[in-house]
Amino acid sequence: MARKKKTINVKETEYYKYAKGVIDGSIVAGELVKLACKRFIDDLERPDLVFRAEIVDRFITFCSLLKHFKGKSAGEKFILENWQQFIAANILGFYYKGTNDRKYTNSLICVSRKQGKTALAALFCLWFLIGDGESGAEVDLAANSRQQAQIAYEFCTNYARQLDPSGKELKCLRTGIKLKLNDSNLNVFAADSTKLDGFNASFALIDEYHAAKDSRLYDVLKSSQGQRKNPHLMVISTVGFSITSPFKKLYDTDCEILHGLKEDDSTFAMIFALDDGDDWRDETVWRKIAPNLD
Repeated sequence: MARKKKTINVKETEYYKYAKGVIDGSIVAGELVKLACKRFIDDLERPDLVFRAEIVDRFITFCSLLKHFKGKSAGEKFILENWQQFIAANILGFYYKGTNDRKYTNSLICVSRKQGKTALAALFCLWFLIGDGESGAEVDLAANSRQQAQIAYEFCTNYARQLDPSGKELKCLRTGIKLKLNDSNLNVFAADSTKLDGFNASFALIDEYHAAKDSRLYDVLKSSQGQRKNPHLMVISTVGFSITSPFKKLYDTDCEILHGLKEDDSTFAMIFALDDGDDWRDETVWRKIAPNLD
């Protein structure tokens, strides 16, 4: 007997309620997050797009199969917060009507420290390795230093071992994870690696891009995705202080996209930031940069 397809009312989802709450002011958020939420609501009404809520629901369920392994939440199921669900909904949910082509092929997620940034990034890495339906998937996890790359990779290997304790299908190695079932690989490396070529990424993640000295890593990973049908390059980072870094250029461009000054349907941006005039000493604005506060 065929399994009945689950019907999902998007307006009843946590990510839709988050977007509406940000827009109406019941959820504290900065102007850039408000613009991202308005864009989401507008996209739901676009005639050339369809929203596949069932894919987002599968991702949320997938994450709940895993457990935290650090800090006070260790041992608890990974239940995505509403803002994390909102990010997933945008990246995974929108497709061009009549196709299997996802809208977004790039994303920038900026959030302050200690908000579960690297854990969320690792969940996306495992999803694109296992759950995206890509045979021969290549997930490339990169950072600007070996130490940062290993921190992100520790999350990936821990999640992989939770899913497959015996290592029968998910084999964790020193430099990556191999998935035998569909001949897919997750690779981990740093920007200071001597070899930055030969990639064919279906999903690529750059962690803490604000520390990058140049755009070589970003450019190599992006150019490697040309043969993939639904590739995605995610940059997830705190903001940092450099005003001459490649990250600053990317940040400024994505701010212009959110404000409608540039048009780019392929780029999703979720930037948690204070607004001009906010006093950082005022606790009521802290949620604008730290959505997991409390």
